Amino acid sequence: MTALPNIVVPLIAAFTDDTSTLSEVRVSRVVRFHLERGAKGFVVCGETGDPYLLAHSERKQLLEWVARESQGLPIWVNVTAMTTAGAVDLCQHASRHGAKGAVVCPPPVGRFFSNEAKAMLTSVQRHGNLATLFADPEGKWSSVLEEGGSPVSLAGAVDPAWSVLDRPSPDEMNAGGYVVTPFSMFGADKVPKILEKLEVFRPALQSLIRHGGLNRAARAAMAELGCDVGTSRSPVHDLNDDGRKMLAGILTALKA
Repeated sequence: MTALPNIVVPLIAAFTDDTSTLSEVRVSRVVRFHLERGAKGFVVCGETGDPYLLAHSERKQLLEWVARESQGLPIWVNVTAMTTAGAVDLCQHASRHGAKGAVVCPPPVGRFFSNEAKAMLTSVQRHGNLATLFADPEGKWSSVLEEGGSPVSLAGAVDPAWSVLDRPSPDEMNAGGYVVTPFSMFGADKVPKILEKLEVFRPALQSLIRHGGLNRAARAAMAELGCDVGTSRSPVHDLNDDGRKMLAGILTALKA
């Protein structure tokens, strides 16, 4: 890679102290934190953003706050839902609030036949009123892709030399000149240094994500970097001590 692409940050969801609701103040701080560090866009409700801990109304509210604070930068929204109607609704809402694109993945629970999967994707594409990318991070619908004729565009893979996840996902993908990457949890301005020492940072971040997940890792990273993000919402707990030791090693290497 000869030139650094436009780095897009998958955002966490920030809650109030009792986690009963999203915190507008903390969400604004999270967006500003990444704006000040060179983010060129955002992903809302990727795995980093705990979409399945949020009601649909909260997912919509989160997008609206991010759109307001993002200074016109492009936003992609993960509209994955358990039902076709839910995904279409989230996609239409994102369209109304200025999102650049949507990403849809297979529903998190259930087994679907090929015709059912194609029908869902077709409906989101046709009725969502927004350019839609399909990502299959767990390979659930590989048979649909193998058959060809996918009704939506596929999320592009990032440069395999520095990819962190196994497959394109809302949290790591190439979207027309913009690259969404988990490396950006430390700030988009840190990505060049990370790419210079990939032999150190790539396996370290992969180990951290395997241990604690994107959501816990990103939340803990932002807290360690001085951004008040609060705690996670039950049943998800914050990163445990072993994970924090892994994170501390990455942050120490970034400061070196």
